[in-house]
Amino acid sequence: MTGTITISEVLSMQSPDAIARGVDTVADVLDEKRRDDSYNYLLREVRRNGPSSLAPIVITFGCVCDGHHRIAVCVDLGITEIEFTDDIEAFAL
Repeated sequence: MTGTITISEVLSMQSPDAIARGVDTVADVLDEKRRDDSYNYLLREVRRNGPSSLAPIVITFGCVCDGHHRIAVCVDLGITEIEFTDDIEAFAL
């Protein structure tokens, strides 16, 4: 399944990253993601090309499996929705 989801919904979801760091939600790991070099690159790309340039985040079983940097960029740029997929193979690539 694919679709769009609001950033506010995504922020309250759990993720393997959050669980591994002993925190509760996606929102709790975004500051760490912002410190990665890939975050700054992604931020520039979305400013230049818009949010449609983002690959969908991966959500399976109500858990964000991939896309934390993209979520952080959306929060910081005021983007309120993001595309998602539940295709776990997209995460494996």
